[in-house]
Amino acid sequence: MIENRDIYQEKREFIKQQLSEFYDPIVALLTANSRIFSRIGPTSEARISGLFDDNETAQVWIKLSKEVIVPNNMRVCEIIESKFHLRDKEDEEDEYLEFVTHSYAYQVFKDGAYEAYRLFPYPEVLKRAKSTRDRLRYELDSCYTEQKKGFF
Repeated sequence: MIENRDIYQEKREFIKQQLSEFYDPIVALLTANSRIFSRIGPTSEARISGLFDDNETAQVWIKLSKEVIVPNNMRVCEIIESKFHLRDKEDEEDEYLEFVTHSYAYQVFKDGAYEAYRLFPYPEVLKRAKSTRDRLRYELDSCYTEQKKGFF
């Protein structure tokens, strides 16, 4: 019985570490980026609709890209590079590695409209990280529920 308790304790601690050091920060940073991009990025309704001054929105986008999106991307890259061992075993690694590649390329291409930028598309890493984070939260809650029921 004690061994099971120790195993569940280790599992809970590892999931907490995965969430707090890998998935939660990635989701928070990329969600902020996504919201900025969808509200004022080059393909946003605000830019396409003509309801706002195009020069002004372009300048705001450039500033937000430089001061928020790029630094957030670099923080996510640092998390991926230093905490990759915390990635869940069921989580595909390629999306995260593609994000790192995309982010480094974006730093170069953001200053000009280069056709080659299409070679570095944005991967669906936010969707993947959210999905895995939600599953891990469920697993963590299940560990506590099982403990309360006296399974270990």
